[in-house]
This record gives sequence, C-alpha cells and structure tokens, in this order.
Amino acid sequence: MSGSRHQVLKLLSWNVNGLKSENKIKGVLAEIKDSHVVFLQETHIGPDDTGVLHELEGFRKYFTRYNGRSRGVAILIRETLVWEDVSHNEDTEGRSLILTCKLHGQLYTFVNVYNPREDIQLLDELELEHDLGVLVIGGDFNTALNPELDRTNTQYYALCKCVQRLRDRFELKDIWREIHPEKREYTYAQGASESRLDYFFMQKNSVSLVQCCEIRQTAISDHDPICLHLNSGGVYPLAPEIDPNDRIKSHVESIINQSKKDVSYDSKGWVSVHAAESLHTAAESLHTAAESLHTAAESLRTAAESLRTAEGSPSTAAESPCMEGGSLHTAAGNLCTAAGSLHMAAGSLCTAAGGLHTAAGSLCMEGGSLHTAAGSLRTAAGSLRMEGGSLHTAAGSLRTAAGSLESAHGSLCMEGRSLHMSAQSLHTATGGLCTAAGSLQKVCRLTAEISTLIGKLGITEESDN
Repeated sequence: MSGSRHQVLKLLSWNVNGLKSENKIKGVLAEIKDSHVVFLQETHIGPDDTGVLHELEGFRKYFTRYNGRSRGVAILIRETLVWEDVSHNEDTEGRSLILTCKLHGQLYTFVNVYNPREDIQLLDELELEHDLGVLVIGGDFNTALNPELDRTNTQYYALCKCVQRLRDRFELKDIWREIHPEKREYTYAQGASESRLDYFFMQKNSVSLVQCCEIRQTAISDHDPICLHLNSGGVYPLAPEIDPNDRIKSHVESIINQSKKDVSYDSKGWVSVHAAESLHTAAESLHTAAESLHTAAESLRTAAESLRTAEGSPSTAAESPCMEGGSLHTAAGNLCTAAGSLHMAAGSLCTAAGGLHTAAGSLCMEGGSLHTAAGSLRTAAGSLRMEGGSLHTAAGSLRTAAGSLESAHGSLCMEGRSLHMSAQSLHTATGGLCTAAGSLQKVCRLTAEISTLIGKLGITEESDN
C-alpha cells in the first residue's frame, strides 16, 4: 500500500520495556509503521547500544544515552516528511527528551517523558521555550491522574501532584480523558491491578486540532501504546509499503511466545515417557508372575494326579506319599516364587500409577495454560477489530484459534481424567494382586501341612508292615 494522507499527523507513545532483542524490535516496528511521530520510553539504550535503534528503519531517531538497565527515551520522526529547523535537548539521566521542529511552516514542540515513581522533581524541573507552537507532551508518567477512573487499585500516588503542577503551568489537557470522560481503559497491568499511566497532554488552545486519541492493546510490552491523530494543513506520505497484517503477526507471535513460556511441554513429555516405561516394566513383571503361576499350577496338578494314583495302587502307597511330598514341596516353592513375583509386579504397578498421576497433573496444568492463552487470543482479537477491513477478518481467525485452544484444553482435561481413572484402576488391580499373593501364601502353608501329613502317613504304613 502506498500513497499520502491529508491533514492528519499520527503520533504514538509507548513504554516498550527494552529494545535489546531482535523479536522485540520487529514487533515494535510493526506496531509503529503507520505513525509519523513516535515517543518511546524505557528503551534501555546505553552508550554502547546505539546501533539498536538503527534497525527501526524509516525514521530519523533522537534518543537519550543513559548508562543503566532502565530508563531511556527516544523520539522517532518519519523520514518521508519534510522536517525543518529540527533541534533537540536530552536529559542526561534518560528521563526526558525535547524536540522542536517545523512541518509545513507549523512549529511543533514534542516532549517525551519517562517519569520514574521515585523521581518527583523531574516535571518541576522541565524547562520549555516561550514560543512552543503546537505543544505535545507524551509518555509514561507512572501515576493515575484520576484514582477512581484510571486505576483498579485506588491507591493515590504523590507523583500525581507533580503531574498536576505541570498541567497547571502549561494549561495542559489530558487528551484521552477529554475524548473519553467516563471510560475505564488502562495502559498497564500488574497482577490484578490495572492503571492508565501513559498520556498525551496538549495545551487547551490546541485541543481543537485533535481528531482522535485511542489506547491500543498489544502483548509485546507490559504497557499498551497510546495513539494521537492531529488535524493539520500538511500532506503526509505513508510508509512506502505497509503490510496491514504485520501488526497481526506481531500480536500472534508475542502470544505464542508467552504461551511457550507458560506451558512446559518437555516436562509433560518426560512424565509421559517415564509413565510408559513404568507400565512396560509392570507388564513384564506380570508376565513373569503369570509364567511362575503356570509352572506352580502344573506342579500341583502333577502332585494331585500322583496322589490319586497312589490311592488306587496300595502296593506303591508306601513310596508314593514321600515322592508326592517332594513334589508338593517343589510346587510350594514355585508358588512362593510366584507370590514374590506378584509382589514385585504390585510394586511396579504402584510406581506406574504414580507416574500416571503425575502425567495427569501435567496435562491438567497444560490445559490451564492453554485456557490462559485462549483468553489472551480473545483479548488480541478484540483489539484487532479496531483496525477494520482485513484486520477484522484476522480477528475472526484468532477467535477461531481461541476456540480450538479451548477444545484442546477440554480434550487434555478429559485425557487427564482418563489417566487418573486408569491410575485408580491400576491401584485396584494392585490390591487384587496383593490379595492373590496372600492367598498363594496360604496355599503354600496348606501344601506344607499336606506334606507333613503325607510324611506321617508313610511312617504309619511302614510300622504296619
């Protein structure tokens, strides 16, 4: 898309919370592509990081160099606009930047502010020229001006008084609140608390230039950007080729990356593997126990047949009891071995059941994370509806994706419940096996008693002879 836009100057202010990663820079560039003037706060740009801003192509860049891991502000102005008499004044502590310039003969003064909560002198020390032209002050002021409307936590910060003194000194209006006098919308969230901390201020004699002022939703930073459109007499060309889907891609990539952080796929995978290995071991133990039981059963059947033969052949009765006593002892040994195998199998089943419980818990945790991701997608879809046209279609696609994630969440929870039921069944089976092992031990004792009786019977018959 290429062309020009008449009589609208588009400004955007955004606390980006750092510009050190390549993905963050790509996301920021996609968000600001349709803007002519951009205020960035918390760039975290130090003396050795100035090359980072060069990746924000299409803009002339003015920024503070603060040697620290926080703070830092920048003002970007579109290269395709004809700017004249540009000058800037930066704060050495990375808190503010003042840029004056002319555009189509109109003087503008742009003031970008990042006001840390602990710094209550910055706004009082802010010095501006007398001839300001159209004054636009924007940035992150770290305070809620109206504790009833601009915060969900109604604690009132002392920094608000400093902002109010600045407003009184230059007769400034809170532009977003002027347009939305009763609306509750926020630019920053921390836990359950949300606040509107980011503002555009203009002098009351310039408010008539305002066309609109809106808060955009994004997942790229912990702050949402605020945009301001001003009516003007100029003709402002857009960026050479602006892909309307870039912002969608940026939203989706950010949500997916956050979801990857929230869901530990590796943990679930390893739990499933270990559970499967435990089940395999338990199955092998059960197979061994079954073979031992089969051998013991064969021995018992052989002994029983020998006893029946002895009863039918009195001539061999004297020898058969002792022989069959030995067979029964052997069978008893086999039964004891089988009982031991069953005990081992029961232990393996208990281990497998524990693994299944862990896997079920992991699946439920992943299901919860997917549900959270689905909520984030729905939020992103709501913000994208504001873009209109193709963006509205994309929002529908995101809602569909959210529905799919919710379905996946339901399936995972069902799978988790099934695994839980399987674990319970395995526990029940383990109990049954333990009971069977106990019964086998009783059989062992009974067999031993039978052997003793047979031995006694043999001694008696020898006496009679």
